[in-house]
Amino acid sequence: MTDFMDDFRKIVEMANKPFDEIERLQEENACLVSEIAELRRLALIAAENLKTMKIGHRYCEDSWYSCPKAEDGCSDERQGDNCNCGADSFNEKTDKIIHLLEGLVGGNK
Repeated sequence: MTDFMDDFRKIVEMANKPFDEIERLQEENACLVSEIAELRRLALIAAENLKTMKIGHRYCEDSWYSCPKAEDGCSDERQGDNCNCGADSFNEKTDKIIHLLEGLVGGNK
């Protein structure tokens, strides 16, 4: 009878292995879901902080040295109408990063 009980216990242990694995995977999945939620939260915070870091166009009291896109423009007509201070480029790159971060969390939330 002991051999039968030993065999029965082994069969029960083998039958429970898939359930133990499922339980382990569920616990692992719960940890990953939690970590993903935290990463999304941090991505939103980073995106919001980046929105405040955009820069304006260079302004100088002597408007000859101001960026053409500055509020009062530039007195040097040779500079044209395009940004020459780097603000447009910086803000464009910042917007791209913000867009990528917001995409990680599924849009503006």
